[in-house]
Parts: sequence; structure tokens; C-alpha cells
Amino acid sequence: MNKSLLLLWGAFLLSVSSVGFAVEREFGDWSWDYADGGTIAMTFSDTGKGLAQVCNFGDGNCLYKVMFPVTCELGGTYPVLVSTDSAAYSMNMQCLSSDEEGGIYGITPFDDIDQIIREGNRIGIVMAMEHGSFSVVRFSLQGSNAAMDDMLENFLVARKARSARERRVSGDQFL
Repeated sequence: MNKSLLLLWGAFLLSVSSVGFAVEREFGDWSWDYADGGTIAMTFSDTGKGLAQVCNFGDGNCLYKVMFPVTCELGGTYPVLVSTDSAAYSMNMQCLSSDEEGGIYGITPFDDIDQIIREGNRIGIVMAMEHGSFSVVRFSLQGSNAAMDDMLENFLVARKARSARERRVSGDQFL
């Protein structure tokens, strides 16, 4: 084969692999992807709020986060009712960030919320407000187990590869 035909074939393979053979990361109502410094498996409510499991390459930990239409004080802890199609649980959320549209909260303890999500089909999170009112967000859990399992498998591989790469770097190098 001549050189220009090889280059043309290579360009074709690259275009097909980047368009036609994308990695499938959608599972029911959930999907996952790589994010800054880790991975995230996420779903959205009908109102555009999100529920996610976020894993960090740095410390190897994962955390459930929820976007709630209620502002919060950074670092503040808030009691919530977590309701699934089979039971209801009392849990806590910690404010991770907040703006005029609401807050992003970490749900704790991790093992409890993980088990609740993995065993349910739907989830609702209820926060008490002033004057006897409540704020509720609801999410589908269809595909959550498959999305999180696939994400975690890839997270562990990527974290191990990242760790190996970081160990090889020594001295004063620019990368």
C-alpha cells in the first residue's frame, strides 16, 4: 500500500472509532462518566435536580450527592427523610455548596444510602422547611445498579493506572 492510502485508511478508522463505537455508559435512567478527578454515576429528576454517586481518584472514596432546591449553609448538616418503594429512613445531608438555585448535599452514612439505592426502584428525599412545609426531590433508580457497578469497575482500573503513572514520575520533570 502506498503512504497516502495508509493515511486515508488511518483517518477513516479514527473517525469510525470516535463516532460509531462510542463507549455505552447509559443504563436505564442512569449514566456515568469520568469527571474532574474521578467518576460520577448520575440520574436527573423531572425538575432537573440530580442524584449521583461521585468517586474521587485522590482518596479512593465515593459519596452520594443530591441537588436540592433549597439553599444551605456550607458545612451545615440537615436531617432528611429518605423514602423508597419499600421503606422510609431518617438520614442526614451535609451542605457541600449552595447558590440561589439550591444546594448540593452529601448524603450520609454512605453504606446506608448505598444499600437503600441499590435495593429500591424509586427514591424520594424530603427536607423539612420553615412554617411546616416540605421540599421533596424524587428520582428513578432504574439502571442505577448497572451504572454504578460499571462506573466502579472502571474507576478502580483508572485509579490503579493513575497511581502507577504517578509513582513513575520522579525528579524535576515537566509533563
